[in-house]
Amino acid sequence: MKTKMIITALFATLSFTSCVNFMSKQNVPQQVKHLDNEKVIKQSFALKDFHAISNAIGIDVYYTQSAAYSVSVEGTEQCIAQAKLEVTDGVLNIMNRYAHFYNTSSYSLKVYISAPSIDQISNNGALDFYGDINQSKSLAISNQGSFDYDKGTVKAGHVSIDNNGSLDIDNPMQITDSLRINNYGSMDINNDMNIAGSVHINNNGSFDIDKMMHITGSAFINNYGSFDGSFGLKGRDFEVSNYGSFDSYLKADCDHIKVNSFGSTDMDITGTTKQISINDKGSTDIDTTQLKVLK
Repeated sequence: MKTKMIITALFATLSFTSCVNFMSKQNVPQQVKHLDNEKVIKQSFALKDFHAISNAIGIDVYYTQSAAYSVSVEGTEQCIAQAKLEVTDGVLNIMNRYAHFYNTSSYSLKVYISAPSIDQISNNGALDFYGDINQSKSLAISNQGSFDYDKGTVKAGHVSIDNNGSLDIDNPMQITDSLRINNYGSMDINNDMNIAGSVHINNNGSFDIDKMMHITGSAFINNYGSFDGSFGLKGRDFEVSNYGSFDSYLKADCDHIKVNSFGSTDMDITGTTKQISINDKGSTDIDTTQLKVLK
């Protein structure tokens, strides 16, 4: 796991008795292996009827879309004894049983989840997520900790992302309706996104798009922080209002491009458009030599 979060160290290691008391309420644990002289076990939980995941500790989640529900945890006895998993109002909550989460092992706590669908992921801890999400309607991602979506694909109608921590999205996304992003932290998109609809981005933090966001529709961006990204837009409007630092490449095939620059704006725009308007009130460098304005 890329990021490990230890909130506060305890003065003493939890006893093995605590593990036994916790496990007695679940299925008999299966020993997996030994690591650093600590026994690693895999424990199953009888949890079902959830459509969302909420995490508050440091874990790796492996998700599989399946008609049947299943939840299991793999880790040292010490970690599993501290973890608490429960379903409330359709949300699978993964949290700490005690006041602090204490892990002296180099082995990350792993949670394996199968469910028919997941439409919401909320993180307040340190989460690495692996798995494909195929949602016909919507997917909501909320992060206030450290969240890495490391592997998998996302297919959904509407996707909303609210980030107040550190969020890395390394997997491709195919969105058939709309994308909304509110970023107040650090956010990196490291793979292609394809959106067949509208995109609304509000950035007050650090936002990087390392590859290209492909949009068939319109894009509206308000930037008050640091923004660096590339767009391919085929459709109607591309509008940017920048009050911070905005560095972008746009390949356009659209009706209208509008840029309001009140901060530092550096753009390269290529392709075609019917109309372009630039309101320069800041430090603006926009290269349109490779842009054709159609009559």
